[in-house]
Amino acid sequence: MSKALGAARYLIYLATPTEDEDTDALCHLRLQKLLYYAQGWHLAAVGVPLFPERIEAWPHGPVVPDVYAVFKDFRFAVPPAEGCEPENLSAREREFVRSVWERYARLSATGLRELTSREAPWAVAWSKLTLDAAADVEITTDSLRSFFLPRYAELLQRQDARIDLSRWQASADAIAAGRVRSAKDIRRELQHRRAGANPV
Repeated sequence: MSKALGAARYLIYLATPTEDEDTDALCHLRLQKLLYYAQGWHLAAVGVPLFPERIEAWPHGPVVPDVYAVFKDFRFAVPPAEGCEPENLSAREREFVRSVWERYARLSATGLRELTSREAPWAVAWSKLTLDAAADVEITTDSLRSFFLPRYAELLQRQDARIDLSRWQASADAIAAGRVRSAKDIRRELQHRRAGANPV
Protein backbone atom coordinates (compact mmCIF):
# COMPACT_ATOMS: atom_id res chain seq x y z
CA MET A 1 0.00 0.00 0.00
CA SER A 2 1.37 3.41 -0.95
CA LYS A 3 1.93 6.03 1.75
CA ALA A 4 -0.72 8.32 0.23
CA LEU A 5 -3.23 5.47 0.14
CA GLY A 6 -2.32 4.62 3.73
CA ALA A 7 -3.00 8.21 4.78
CA ALA A 8 -6.30 8.15 2.85
CA ARG A 9 -7.42 4.92 4.49
CA TYR A 10 -6.57 6.34 7.90
CA LEU A 11 -8.58 9.50 7.17
CA ILE A 12 -11.55 7.31 6.19
CA TYR A 13 -11.10 5.40 9.44
CA LEU A 14 -11.02 8.64 11.46
CA ALA A 15 -14.07 10.04 9.65
CA THR A 16 -16.24 6.99 10.28
CA PRO A 17 -18.94 8.23 12.67
CA THR A 18 -19.81 6.46 15.88
CA GLU A 19 -23.45 5.66 16.63
CA ASP A 20 -24.06 8.94 18.45
CA GLU A 21 -22.31 11.18 15.89
CA ASP A 22 -24.04 13.20 13.22
CA THR A 23 -21.33 14.04 10.71
CA ASP A 24 -20.89 14.67 6.99
CA ALA A 25 -19.83 11.69 4.94
CA LEU A 26 -16.24 11.58 3.79
CA CYS A 27 -16.72 11.78 0.03
CA HIS A 28 -13.86 11.42 -2.41
CA LEU A 29 -13.64 15.19 -3.03
CA ARG A 30 -13.28 15.88 0.69
CA LEU A 31 -10.74 13.08 1.10
CA GLN A 32 -8.50 14.57 -1.61
CA LYS A 33 -8.43 17.98 0.04
CA LEU A 34 -7.57 16.44 3.40
CA LEU A 35 -4.62 14.63 1.79
CA TYR A 36 -3.42 17.96 0.40
CA TYR A 37 -3.55 19.52 3.87
CA ALA A 38 -1.82 16.53 5.46
CA GLN A 39 1.02 16.84 2.93
CA GLY A 40 1.32 20.62 3.25
CA TRP A 41 1.34 20.75 7.04
CA HIS A 42 3.73 17.77 7.25
CA LEU A 43 6.20 19.54 4.95
CA ALA A 44 6.00 22.61 7.19
CA ALA A 45 6.19 20.85 10.55
CA VAL A 46 8.53 17.95 9.81
CA GLY A 47 10.41 19.20 6.75
CA VAL A 48 9.75 16.15 4.57
CA PRO A 49 6.69 14.93 2.65
CA LEU A 50 4.23 12.63 4.40
CA PHE A 51 3.97 10.65 1.18
CA PRO A 52 5.97 10.61 -2.09
CA GLU A 53 2.98 10.44 -4.43
CA ARG A 54 2.27 13.39 -6.71
CA ILE A 55 -0.47 15.98 -6.05
CA GLU A 56 -1.98 17.63 -9.12
CA ALA A 57 -4.12 20.72 -9.74
CA TRP A 58 -7.51 19.53 -11.01
CA PRO A 59 -10.59 21.69 -11.68
CA HIS A 60 -12.08 21.12 -8.23
CA GLY A 61 -8.82 21.44 -6.32
CA PRO A 62 -5.79 19.34 -5.40
CA VAL A 63 -5.89 15.62 -6.21
CA VAL A 64 -3.55 12.70 -5.54
CA PRO A 65 -4.12 10.72 -8.77
CA ASP A 66 -2.94 7.42 -7.27
CA VAL A 67 -5.57 7.68 -4.54
CA TYR A 68 -8.20 8.98 -6.96
CA ALA A 69 -7.84 5.80 -9.01
CA VAL A 70 -8.68 3.67 -5.95
CA PHE A 71 -11.74 5.59 -4.71
CA LYS A 72 -13.10 7.30 -7.85
CA ASP A 73 -16.29 5.23 -7.91
CA PHE A 74 -17.35 6.47 -4.46
CA ARG A 75 -18.79 9.85 -5.42
CA PHE A 76 -20.95 10.70 -2.42
CA ALA A 77 -19.48 8.66 0.44
CA VAL A 78 -16.49 6.40 0.82
CA PRO A 79 -17.69 3.31 2.73
CA PRO A 80 -16.26 2.97 6.26
CA ALA A 81 -15.03 -0.50 5.30
CA GLU A 82 -12.38 1.22 3.13
CA GLY A 83 -10.77 2.74 6.22
CA CYS A 84 -8.13 1.22 8.47
CA GLU A 85 -5.11 1.98 10.62
CA PRO A 86 -2.41 1.27 8.01
CA GLU A 87 0.80 -0.42 9.02
CA ASN A 88 2.86 1.64 6.57
CA LEU A 89 2.26 4.81 8.63
CA SER A 90 4.24 5.17 11.84
CA ALA A 91 2.48 6.04 15.10
CA ARG A 92 3.81 9.59 14.74
CA GLU A 93 2.52 9.86 11.17
CA ARG A 94 -0.91 8.56 12.22
CA GLU A 95 -1.00 11.12 15.03
CA PHE A 96 -0.11 13.82 12.52
CA VAL A 97 -2.89 12.76 10.13
CA ARG A 98 -5.28 12.72 13.09
CA SER A 99 -4.32 16.33 13.93
CA VAL A 100 -5.09 17.37 10.34
CA TRP A 101 -8.44 15.59 10.51
CA GLU A 102 -9.29 17.35 13.77
CA ARG A 103 -8.37 20.73 12.25
CA TYR A 104 -10.49 20.35 9.09
CA ALA A 105 -13.23 17.85 10.09
CA ARG A 106 -15.86 20.57 10.45
CA LEU A 107 -15.46 21.66 6.81
CA SER A 108 -17.60 20.12 4.07
CA ALA A 109 -16.28 19.01 0.70
CA THR A 110 -17.48 22.30 -0.81
CA GLY A 111 -15.86 24.31 1.98
CA LEU A 112 -12.55 22.50 1.51
CA ARG A 113 -12.71 22.94 -2.26
CA GLU A 114 -13.26 26.68 -1.88
CA LEU A 115 -10.46 26.95 0.70
CA THR A 116 -7.88 25.13 -1.42
CA SER A 117 -8.83 27.11 -4.53
CA ARG A 118 -7.94 30.37 -2.72
CA GLU A 119 -4.50 29.08 -1.72
CA ALA A 120 -1.35 29.61 -3.77
CA PRO A 121 -0.25 25.98 -4.31
CA TRP A 122 -3.37 25.08 -6.30
CA ALA A 123 -3.98 28.53 -7.82
CA VAL A 124 -0.43 28.89 -9.19
CA ALA A 125 -0.36 25.34 -10.57
CA TRP A 126 -3.82 25.74 -12.10
CA SER A 127 -2.80 29.00 -13.76
CA LYS A 128 -0.10 27.09 -15.68
CA LEU A 129 -2.70 25.04 -17.54
CA THR A 130 -3.29 25.98 -21.15
CA LEU A 131 -5.84 24.75 -23.69
CA ASP A 132 -3.17 22.42 -25.06
CA ALA A 133 -2.03 21.06 -21.70
CA ALA A 134 -3.38 17.95 -20.10
CA ALA A 135 -4.82 18.42 -16.62
CA ASP A 136 -1.77 17.05 -14.91
CA VAL A 137 0.09 20.07 -13.55
CA GLU A 138 1.86 19.12 -10.36
CA ILE A 139 1.45 20.98 -7.09
CA THR A 140 5.08 20.66 -6.04
CA THR A 141 6.35 19.96 -2.57
CA ASP A 142 8.33 23.21 -2.82
CA SER A 143 5.15 25.22 -3.41
CA LEU A 144 3.40 23.44 -0.53
CA ARG A 145 6.31 24.04 1.80
CA SER A 146 6.57 27.72 0.83
CA PHE A 147 2.88 28.22 1.51
CA PHE A 148 2.49 26.23 4.73
CA LEU A 149 5.81 26.97 6.46
CA PRO A 150 5.07 30.62 7.35
CA ARG A 151 1.60 29.61 8.56
CA TYR A 152 3.08 26.91 10.74
CA ALA A 153 5.58 29.39 12.17
CA GLU A 154 2.71 31.76 12.99
CA LEU A 155 0.90 28.96 14.82
CA LEU A 156 4.03 28.28 16.85
CA GLN A 157 4.46 31.96 17.65
CA ARG A 158 0.88 32.14 18.92
CA GLN A 159 1.80 29.34 21.33
CA ASP A 160 5.09 30.98 22.33
CA ALA A 161 5.55 34.70 21.62
CA ARG A 162 9.33 34.39 22.12
CA ILE A 163 9.69 32.67 18.75
CA ASP A 164 11.40 34.95 16.23
CA LEU A 165 9.71 34.19 12.90
CA SER A 166 12.62 35.28 10.72
CA ARG A 167 15.13 33.13 12.65
CA TRP A 168 12.72 30.22 12.72
CA GLN A 169 12.26 30.50 8.94
CA ALA A 170 16.04 30.65 8.39
CA SER A 171 16.52 27.53 10.52
CA ALA A 172 13.75 25.67 8.69
CA ASP A 173 15.28 26.64 5.33
CA ALA A 174 18.70 25.42 6.46
CA ILE A 175 17.25 22.08 7.58
CA ALA A 176 15.34 21.65 4.31
CA ALA A 177 18.47 22.47 2.29
CA GLY A 178 20.55 19.98 4.26
CA ARG A 179 22.82 22.69 5.66
CA VAL A 180 22.34 21.54 9.25
CA ARG A 181 24.54 18.76 10.51
CA SER A 182 23.54 16.29 13.17
CA ALA A 183 25.37 16.03 16.48
CA LYS A 184 26.79 12.72 15.21
CA ASP A 185 28.29 14.45 12.14
CA ILE A 186 29.88 17.17 14.30
CA ARG A 187 31.41 14.59 16.68
CA ARG A 188 32.81 12.64 13.74
CA GLU A 189 34.40 15.82 12.33
CA LEU A 190 35.98 16.65 15.70
CA GLN A 191 37.40 13.13 15.99
CA HIS A 192 38.95 13.44 12.53
CA ARG A 193 40.50 16.78 13.43
CA ARG A 194 41.98 15.38 16.66
CA ALA A 195 43.42 12.48 14.68
CA GLY A 196 44.97 14.96 12.23
CA ALA A 197 42.79 13.90 9.32
CA ASN A 198 40.79 16.12 7.04
CA PRO A 199 37.11 16.33 7.94
CA VAL A 200 34.86 14.16 5.82
